[in-house]
Amino acid sequence: KESSLTLLGVSDRVNARQLGEVMEEKKCLVVDVRTEPEVEMCGLEGCLNIPLGDLQYEGKREEIMEKLEKTLGEEKEVYVMCRRGNDSQVGVEILRKMLPGVSVRDVVGGLHAWARDVDTNFPAY
Repeated sequence: KESSLTLLGVSDRVNARQLGEVMEEKKCLVVDVRTEPEVEMCGLEGCLNIPLGDLQYEGKREEIMEKLEKTLGEEKEVYVMCRRGNDSQVGVEILRKMLPGVSVRDVVGGLHAWARDVDTNFPAY
């Protein structure tokens, strides 16, 4: 079993059910920080894939900002997810610096929590 990391406070994180409710109620942007091959295996519909490695690389920041600006639109809420909710916390910290004034929150437990709590047919790996 993989251990869980806690970098962010409780108010900086939502659970999978809360994300599901937000996705139903209003528009938001969900950023998946897994690698492209992982996203090809499974992912939530409508997510923007920005691998954590790209976020961490300063040389990609301008390209990422352009992608975010096109996708974010009027939305002021971003939710970051990954497989288990560890890498997404690092992604939150980076995206907050890139997107001042935008609420950026982590999804606790990532896609594993989504498969367990929201969509039991979701193909978690």
